[in-house]
Amino acid sequence: MRFTRRGLLRAFPALVGAAALVPARLRADTAGERKFLFVFCPGGWDPAWAIAPVFGSVAAMPEGATSATANGIEYVNDRMSPAVGTFFQDWGTRACLLHGIESRSVAHDVCLRLILTGSNLPGSDDWPLTLAALSGESRVMPYVNLSGPTYAGPAVSSLVRVGENGQLAALLDGSALANAELPQRLPRAERSALTDALLALRLERLAAEAGAGRAAEIAASASLSESRRADLVSVADQLDLAGGVSLSERAGVGLECLQRGLSRVAMVEYIGFLGLTWDTHGAQVNQAGNFEELFTELSLILTDLKARPGTTGGTLADEVTVVVMSEMGRFPRLNSRGGKEHWTYTSALLVGAGVRGGQSIGGYHPETYRGVGVNLADGGEGDVALNPSHLGATLLALGGHDPAEYIPDAEPILAALEDA
Repeated sequence: MRFTRRGLLRAFPALVGAAALVPARLRADTAGERKFLFVFCPGGWDPAWAIAPVFGSVAAMPEGATSATANGIEYVNDRMSPAVGTFFQDWGTRACLLHGIESRSVAHDVCLRLILTGSNLPGSDDWPLTLAALSGESRVMPYVNLSGPTYAGPAVSSLVRVGENGQLAALLDGSALANAELPQRLPRAERSALTDALLALRLERLAAEAGAGRAAEIAASASLSESRRADLVSVADQLDLAGGVSLSERAGVGLECLQRGLSRVAMVEYIGFLGLTWDTHGAQVNQAGNFEELFTELSLILTDLKARPGTTGGTLADEVTVVVMSEMGRFPRLNSRGGKEHWTYTSALLVGAGVRGGQSIGGYHPETYRGVGVNLADGGEGDVALNPSHLGATLLALGGHDPAEYIPDAEPILAALEDA
């Protein structure tokens, strides 16, 4: 992401005296500030296998499947993934599909960076981190990444990575050091006090040496991270950061952080049924099992959101947007191994707060399987070729921020916004 100077200064405090910042404390949420749960499906899913019915096109479709519609959304009706249809029947009025987003590459590492930041350059903050950094609240974990990819630049102090195996929880409670071979063991309280004193001294020296410019920003970011670390330790025993096995259980940990006001954004990764991955160069049928479990779990997540009290009088479902995405799609035709290679076009799913549901925006050309042009205002056919920056701009607009301040080369998909 290409931050403007104005946007950068809004994202985090770049003050020479940052070492004197008071540690962040929990406060009530800003009224109406939207929260986000990202569900990332790494490896490249195949929209044509569940959410993009392109029958009659060049794309190979699931055998015996048909096109169906629920609440205005077309989907692939396949006997191997009935949960897809059930999901749109239950939640379609709150869901919007975005089709034909071009990630401009077929390499995993490049596509990951592009779909999450809109840029292939290092040092860019991804969409979840940017939303977290722009929060109007002082939060302990503005962006809690339970699992999944993340790219951090200027706003890195807003990121807390839990670790796929709950490593953060082990670090916070000290169990990670239980079997460590340390040359000298101090009592935990003394060790913690010594560490805090050394960090405070180091931050004070960095701030004193910083002067201005980038050095001052780094010192400010480091100080802010340390203040958040101290607060995180104080609330760690109230959270089971290592808890959960299934997608909905792990997402529930993120929802707990959103509900408590600890975070604005959470991400959890879904690698596929039985961990078979979305990268189906062989056995394309695995996509059906992945989509079946994914949409079963998404239904559980949305049910969980409706059951959790919100911060503005309703439920958390009124405050959280769920974003489901993958870095790329699959080539339209099957290869010799019964799978599909990488494809530069993909889709994304938005569900929940702020989303104008019951619609699919964009699509795939029946002869080339490239994304069709979109009219950003009404969602119909137009002359705008969707790319990751349009997705990022849409997410910023959902968050109540002016995308033009942070993404100068793309406008939001207004048709996907409930209040546009």
